[in-house]
Amino acid sequence: MCIEIMGNKAGWLTLYAGIAGGADIILLPELPYDIKKVAAAVENRAKAGKNFDFGRGRGASPPRPR
Repeated sequence: MCIEIMGNKAGWLTLYAGIAGGADIILLPELPYDIKKVAAAVENRAKAGKNFDFGRGRGASPPRPR
């Protein structure tokens, strides 16, 4: 399950909600992430037959190639 949480520039609300809800991955607007690593984590949990939850802050997006 993916939950998008409000907070375009500040990810503190997403962070706290993700921790409280037991999210497996929390994506914050302040921290860049590699979408391939996120996809690999989701695939690994799916292969193991486990559910997967993550929270995404509204402004969180992978870095754009230069």
